[in-house]
Amino acid sequence: MRGLLEVVSEKEAKEMVRYTIRLQMEGLWENGLDLLHALERDAAFMINGAPRIDDPEGKRSTAQSKIMGEVITTCLATDAGEMEAVCINVVYYVLEGRKPEKWTKADTPERTTERLRSKKGVKTLEEKDKEVIEARKARRYVPPKESNVGAGKYEREMIRRLKEEPSVRMALATELGARVVGEPPKASGVICPSCGKKSIWFYIDVDRMTTARCNHQNSCGYWGSLYDLARAIH
Repeated sequence: MRGLLEVVSEKEAKEMVRYTIRLQMEGLWENGLDLLHALERDAAFMINGAPRIDDPEGKRSTAQSKIMGEVITTCLATDAGEMEAVCINVVYYVLEGRKPEKWTKADTPERTTERLRSKKGVKTLEEKDKEVIEARKARRYVPPKESNVGAGKYEREMIRRLKEEPSVRMALATELGARVVGEPPKASGVICPSCGKKSIWFYIDVDRMTTARCNHQNSCGYWGSLYDLARAIH
């Protein structure tokens, strides 16, 4: 446990292994990552005052349980890969009786922290932002559905589409000769129906502002729906 021994004492490391074995005996997890997840969760419980799993009657003091939880959390933060190796070896030890030469040595997949986070369904802000961007891109290129509305409802349908569908808004931006840049993408350089300058801009994505606006809000102040803009220009 060379890596873990840099942050915990040998006694604490051995106690942690013993506790992990007890946890495995209680749940009989089939792989190291599942056990690692259970160990992390149990450590959080102990830090918050729950008794240890090997002390169901709570005979140990809350302080002792908290210390054990902090030891596990510290080891996880220091080297999650070594902790996964411990858990893998514990699984083999409990299920098959195989005791390793070193508890922290085992064939483990890489990126333990990322895989554990994925298992818990937790995402980083960077991952969330990437998903949002990818979802936006996908919506922009979804072909508009064929319109089956009658002539009396056609105008209302176009108003809705230009307000709600990124692909239709992108098509209008192209038709108007707009310059589309940025993330989220912004169309700009469209002729303003009010002041006649190439100062109209609007967002392609509908989770932003849906209207079109003139850059010259003080001197011009034009704003309106994309449908109104299209009608005014054409």
